[in-house]
Amino acid sequence: VGSTAVHPQPLALGRVLQDAAAAVQARYPGRTLDWQPASDLPTLSTDAALLQQALTELLDNAWKFTAKTAAPQLAVDVAPTENGIRLQLRDNGAGFATQQAE
Repeated sequence: VGSTAVHPQPLALGRVLQDAAAAVQARYPGRTLDWQPASDLPTLSTDAALLQQALTELLDNAWKFTAKTAAPQLAVDVAPTENGIRLQLRDNGAGFATQQAE
């Protein structure tokens, strides 16, 4: 855990997702995951390194927790919110019992 200064700049979300997916795919050679990023991903004003790190970790979790799934899938959706956007990654991996979420 650490902290760093944030350096926002215009950044194409689709490109960052592609780079993160390539980095994760390299960690799991021989495994594929059917992933479908939304077609209308926006350009954001954000810190490239921090967003790349966060997306790489999220995608890595999807690759890990779909390992025992016959046809692993990942969907990436974006929706506008009052303060920006909501980025949602959904996979068909192991998950957790919702009654134990607390």
